[in-house]
Amino acid sequence: MNPVDIELHDARLCEVRFDPMRQTVFLAVDAYESPSSSERRRLHILFEGVADFHASMDNIALADNFKAGNVNYWSPAIAPKRTHLYFSDGHVQILAATISIAEAESGADSKL
Repeated sequence: MNPVDIELHDARLCEVRFDPMRQTVFLAVDAYESPSSSERRRLHILFEGVADFHASMDNIALADNFKAGNVNYWSPAIAPKRTHLYFSDGHVQILAATISIAEAESGADSKL
């Protein structure tokens, strides 16, 4: 999946994993396929070759806004540069060499 084709407005951030030894950041989000969709699908977003990772998130606000969707929007990097994710109360920026996105298997836990 091409990151610029993925709409994360009103998505739900479900999981964040940062692995400094592997230089990866993993996100699991439940996102609408399109603005007109009524159901969300689980996406796994893997950033590899992470050189810089900054996160400031209010866990209480993320939980309070989970049902409606705690992701406001994102600005994915097209080339090795910073990706920005904006939440109901927080922000993440990731400088990575690559971004890969896969739809999770039905009922599967995060495996990327």
